[in-house]
Amino acid sequence: MNYFNVYFKICIYKLYVFFKYKMISDSLYVKRVFKINHGYNLSLNRPSTLNEKIQWMKLNYSHPNEKLFADKLLVRDYIKSEFGEDLLVPLIFATKDVKLINEKFIPKFPVIIKTNHDSGSYLIIRNKYNQNWEKIRNYFLFQLNKNYFWGSRERQYKFIEPFILVEKLLLDVNGKIPNDFKFHCINGIVEFIYVSVDREGDNFRLMYSKSWEQLNFCWLPKEKKNKNNLNKHLINKPHNFNRMIEISEKISKQFKYVRVDFYEVDDKLFFGEVTQHHGSGNYPIRPIYYDYFYGNKIKLN
Repeated sequence: MNYFNVYFKICIYKLYVFFKYKMISDSLYVKRVFKINHGYNLSLNRPSTLNEKIQWMKLNYSHPNEKLFADKLLVRDYIKSEFGEDLLVPLIFATKDVKLINEKFIPKFPVIIKTNHDSGSYLIIRNKYNQNWEKIRNYFLFQLNKNYFWGSRERQYKFIEPFILVEKLLLDVNGKIPNDFKFHCINGIVEFIYVSVDREGDNFRLMYSKSWEQLNFCWLPKEKKNKNNLNKHLINKPHNFNRMIEISEKISKQFKYVRVDFYEVDDKLFFGEVTQHHGSGNYPIRPIYYDYFYGNKIKLN
């Protein structure tokens, strides 16, 4: 297999990272990105909003197990030990060798192939027989050589050893990806639940309180503000809601702020991931009142 073109792109990418990201301090970088996304200057000396305090924590707050929770492979061991193996999405295999990503080693049932060391690098494979496997291998070879830290300045990602994970794809009775329930916790308490609905279709978002009352705000990238369908859709409280609360709050006791994700398929609960900085603190909260409201709950040293 000839990976020359991919390695050439990797070299170009690393030069790009060096000149765009590594030549600028962490604090100046997050200030620039914050201004682009929020439209106002970030105050690191006196942060007030939730997004501002997330930026402050990225630069100043270090959790002893931050790398463990960010690593999508290692965190499985923590979940298995603390809450039980039944919560884990079935893992087919994990590898650093892209040559194993081919029709021979991928099962016949639908899978998701993703990396453990960053955010958003994944491909869904529903039918392994109609795939361009060379293109898929090239994609993951490139992703293995990226360091998510430089574009986010989230320290927990900087030293994760990259792996490719192949997991069984969770599907509901209609063959769709189930809703993604994201529990946002502050000071060890669930404050609100962000639900991603119909990810492969309408792909909209809903917000709920801990008592499962719909909330009228959104927390999305500025270019996706119309994806929040307030009061247009309602979904039922998940069957395992209390268990989700229990696990989220146990994990979140270790953090000032953290997000814990779950899926539910046929009333069975699955753990998703732990995210220490939602949207890297660069997604506007609308109306901004809620940015101040939840930010006020975090007390920084």
